[in-house]
Amino acid sequence: MAARQLLQRGLLRQTSWTLGRKVCPGPVSMVTGLKPASVAPIVQRLPQFINSSAPFHSSSHCLDENSFIIQDRDDFQEKVLNSKSPVIVDFHAEWCNPCKALAPVLDAVLQNTKGQVKLAKVDIDELQDLAIGFGVDSVPTIMAFKGGQKVSKFIGNQSKEKVEAFVEKLLT
Repeated sequence: MAARQLLQRGLLRQTSWTLGRKVCPGPVSMVTGLKPASVAPIVQRLPQFINSSAPFHSSSHCLDENSFIIQDRDDFQEKVLNSKSPVIVDFHAEWCNPCKALAPVLDAVLQNTKGQVKLAKVDIDELQDLAIGFGVDSVPTIMAFKGGQKVSKFIGNQSKEKVEAFVEKLLT
């Protein structure tokens, strides 16, 4: 990958807006290549969006009551390690194309469990220490937790059949 692409990728991550937690530190035109005048209407509407009660998440697919985004270590402890239900943890990154391809497969397979298995999503760029603590060195990394313990994992995009077998093993 060219140095310019890596720089752009880093800049895009640096300037992403996430519910007001991050504010765009650099000029939008530097990152997107758009002229400031074309971005102004979008930027003006951001406060409305951020302050609205509409659900927001940064992934490309919808989350339901059995899926959640991990916000910090305490959230991970509460929702994954202390969960009475088995939990699949999706360590992913917004810039990762295999992660984007795997996400709807995970969603579809977990829908079939009718809430027996939960899905926790961890953005490795937001929670680097958590990812490092669990030995994540490639994305997507999918880990299964049961009774607060990691019981299995796989790395990389997998077929629906392999994901189904992974989840089925967790339920037995």
